[in-house]
Amino acid sequence: MRRCLVFISDSSDPKRVFETIRMALGITLRGNKVKLVLSPDVSLDFSDDKMKGEVEEFLSALKYMGGEFEIKNFEDIEDDFLQYDSFILAI
Repeated sequence: MRRCLVFISDSSDPKRVFETIRMALGITLRGNKVKLVLSPDVSLDFSDDKMKGEVEEFLSALKYMGGEFEIKNFEDIEDDFLQYDSFILAI
């Protein structure tokens, strides 16, 4: 089992945020531990109700399978990097 940190800082493209969250769930489904961190600037208020519902389901499933979800600034996750094997930064 690998530990992976996924950080999203840019919310200018809601589809990109959606796909990154879905990717984090996919990594979790493969037996890895994922910590998903969103910048406070990232909005989860999608205009598409279907997409919003799917994101809520993805986040629920991520937590259910032992993953973590937090909202933090990039500067605040500096110490977290030492605890993880790999990193995905969507900046």
